[in-house]
Amino acid sequence: MYTTLEIKKTLEKIAQQIKMQETLLAELDGLSGDGDLGITAVKLSEALEKMAQSDITDLGMLFMKTGMEMNKQAPSTMGTLLAAGVMSLGKQFKGQTDLADEDLAAIPQLLAEEIKKRGKASLGDKTILDALIPMADAVRETFAETGDIKEAYRKGANAAETGAGQTRGMIAKTGRASWIADRTKDNLDGGAVLCAKIAELCK
Repeated sequence: MYTTLEIKKTLEKIAQQIKMQETLLAELDGLSGDGDLGITAVKLSEALEKMAQSDITDLGMLFMKTGMEMNKQAPSTMGTLLAAGVMSLGKQFKGQTDLADEDLAAIPQLLAEEIKKRGKASLGDKTILDALIPMADAVRETFAETGDIKEAYRKGANAAETGAGQTRGMIAKTGRASWIADRTKDNLDGGAVLCAKIAELCK
């Protein structure tokens, strides 16, 4: 079982990892968007750090409040999508003060489903989902086969990295990047790279 305190420590680690990607994400986003993904990353990290220091013990409430803080701090497209994903975890884990391995294995899928719904995007559209969906599939399938959550997330991290790399060569079909679709083909998608970088923490 993973306690609220352990989940908060994980939020802090994610915050640190996101903040470290500011320059990379700004450069990637500048090639196909308005270049604000680096700023968004910093704002998201600040929201995560703030909530990691909260006195909330109910994990459902923690995720819900974290998503709300993310949306407040980073009201960009990526910030809004990630916030919605985190808030969906709040609904899923309402009333819980710890998470079982089965709960952890479900998290990438829950995030992917909510982001897909809110962003109206699919696998292959050159978005964060091109890393998150393969990660979710790998985590779910590996956990079902082995029952080993750490191995499941290691496989998930590898799948996210591969998926992010495969966005080079794709043509963007949603968002600002779709306005200059052909010119984005040779670039990596910033959202997918962000997902892969967060997933690195699982290796």
